[in-house]
Amino acid sequence: MSWLRKNIWVVFIGGIVFLIIISAILRILTPPKPPEDAVSWQGIYPGYTTIQELAATFGEPEQVIPSTNGQTLLYTSEYNDRPHQVIADQEGTVRFIKEHLFYENYPTLDQLVTELGPYELELFYEEGLKGYVFLSKGVVAIASPATQRITQKWYFEPVPREVFLSSWGKELSEQAPAPESGHGAPR
Repeated sequence: MSWLRKNIWVVFIGGIVFLIIISAILRILTPPKPPEDAVSWQGIYPGYTTIQELAATFGEPEQVIPSTNGQTLLYTSEYNDRPHQVIADQEGTVRFIKEHLFYENYPTLDQLVTELGPYELELFYEEGLKGYVFLSKGVVAIASPATQRITQKWYFEPVPREVFLSSWGKELSEQAPAPESGHGAPR
């Protein structure tokens, strides 16, 4: 009993260190979960889902394109020439998804606004299309301004405007694309 009295602080501090180590191990072994309001592509959450979980859901990709930052996995869509694209980082975590929607299943921008709330950015994409960016939800809807029909949906972890524009939003522009030449336009 006298040993315990003399070393009570050592035992106390040792117990705290032991609890901290166990807590750290559990945090490492328990994968992070997406927020309750996170938006997913058929259960795949950018920033949380691994390529192993992706493969368990969708099977093996049609093609894997390695890059210096990770890899792009291509999955069959309803369009033979436009596969869904999933970009994963070097650690194997899904970071970005580009989904091509089939024309019979085109939702409207109004439907998406009802589901997600108002978009924060309206940018230009290819001629005749715009990107409606829901930064706080991590979603871009590529749609025709005339019909409001969404042809593509992009998924990413929510990020600030500047980060989005310098990363996933590089294909979008704040200025309208110049009309293509050769269509009878005056020079």
